[in-house]
Amino acid sequence: MIKLTAINGSPYYLNCDLIYKIEAASDTIVTLVDGKILRVNEPPEQIVEEIIEYKQKIFSKIPEVSYEEEFSTNNGLNSGDGSDNMVDLTEREHK
Repeated sequence: MIKLTAINGSPYYLNCDLIYKIEAASDTIVTLVDGKILRVNEPPEQIVEEIIEYKQKIFSKIPEVSYEEEFSTNNGLNSGDGSDNMVDLTEREHK
């Protein structure tokens, strides 16, 4: 979430994933995905920078797993050839 300031000076937090677009006018207009319009004091460039900082903070906490690491560690669950996800429908009983 990012902190914004309403035109009346009231601060609030907004889930930045709900932002559809940001427009510069006499004040900044933030349109949400549901069509709701918010007018805020922050310029569009500042809002974009806050969104980038927020996303970097969130995604930096996710551990990086390489494709090779994920699929080369068998753990007895995956043979690695894709056959573990296949179901032989010819051997199923029909009811």
